[in-house]
Amino acid sequence: MIIFISPSKTFTNSIKPGKSILFKDKTERLFNEIKSFKKDEIKIKFDLSDKLVDEVYDYYHKEQTLSQAIIRYGGILYKSLDAETLNFKDNQIFILSAMYGLVPHDAEIKKYRIDFTHRMLGNLYHYWKKDLTHYMKLEFKNEILIDLTSKEFEDLIIKPKYRIDFKVLNQKTTPTVLLKQMRGLFAREIVNKNIQTLDQIKSLVINDFKFNQELSTEFEFIFTK
Repeated sequence: MIIFISPSKTFTNSIKPGKSILFKDKTERLFNEIKSFKKDEIKIKFDLSDKLVDEVYDYYHKEQTLSQAIIRYGGILYKSLDAETLNFKDNQIFILSAMYGLVPHDAEIKKYRIDFTHRMLGNLYHYWKKDLTHYMKLEFKNEILIDLTSKEFEDLIIKPKYRIDFKVLNQKTTPTVLLKQMRGLFAREIVNKNIQTLDQIKSLVINDFKFNQELSTEFEFIFTK
């Protein structure tokens, strides 16, 4: 089973050695293009505060120690995932990223700032789509694909895939923070319980979220509370 999750804009300083990224040449091309921007260009292009612009500028101009992606990302999803306590067996986590394309959880990455909404380097969906599709069709052809990403990433994943989403029934929209927490917790359960079937996923109950047959479809599983 392959679990797809989103990256985060925040990072930790934790270091854990890992393996090489999948698309080194394409990533280096993007990294070097951003490195060529002056500091005031980075501030404008990324719409950064004065406090953040120095930090982001340093991502591209100061030496960084590489670390496993699942350790390096530091957002809400990753805090729920609690990577140091994961017990990987048959299932694997991959992270979709505008800088790296597709990142195995244990591949080494640097801190960076770029996402698919940024167009200063062109359309990054187009930049990555062909390579990701080819890789997934080749490497994941016998796997169940589980989509725990946010909406902006879902079109990058080949079909058939099974998307998991969460709804609080008495609220018009589910808070973004809660969505990120639940994605991390679900990914964690799938890995640590070494879940192998869709029925096992449907049977999960986490923080009172249960599978809702009525709201779900064949390829979209809705968990509600």
